[in-house]
Amino acid sequence: MSNRRIRELLASLHEELRKTQLDQDTRNEIRTLDSDIHRLLDENDALDDPDDILDRAKLLEARFASDYPTATPLLREFINTLSRLGI
Repeated sequence: MSNRRIRELLASLHEELRKTQLDQDTRNEIRTLDSDIHRLLDENDALDDPDDILDRAKLLEARFASDYPTATPLLREFINTLSRLGI
């Protein structure tokens, strides 16, 4: 697994989310998570708590399972990839 795979999954997730009606809070959470992930990948930035990224992604997955079922598999694969990379 590489940063490239994470970027591919992010792109696929963004494409799926464009097709989905999201509430503003969810959009904001996704933007913040996306920004943190890109900082981590692009700048090798040492975030205060990189585990927080995975925790926030898992919280989103739980909400997506009931509210946005079409995006859930992509988010789950993304979370699994982050876990395998040790994030």
